[in-house]
Amino acid sequence: FDEAKSCFRRALDEEPNNEIYRKALEMTDKAPGLHAELQRQLAEQAAQQQAFQSGMHGQMGGGSKPGAENEFWWDVAGWVSFG
Repeated sequence: FDEAKSCFRRALDEEPNNEIYRKALEMTDKAPGLHAELQRQLAEQAAQQQAFQSGMHGQMGGGSKPGAENEFWWDVAGWVSFG
């Protein structure tokens, strides 16, 4: 984030009237906090999924195809993240 901030600051110095550079520079101040929040939410979501999978595995007796549940939850995580 520091490198991005430096680059946007340099770009803004070269073009002081460019609003895109100005907004990007403002966002670099918020980026570390947003990144930390996203990581916290993803870790929480992974823990919930793991707890759910553990519960489901116990109920199913482990009779399903190995890895199939894991693939399903990775797909779900992708849909949630990018959907």
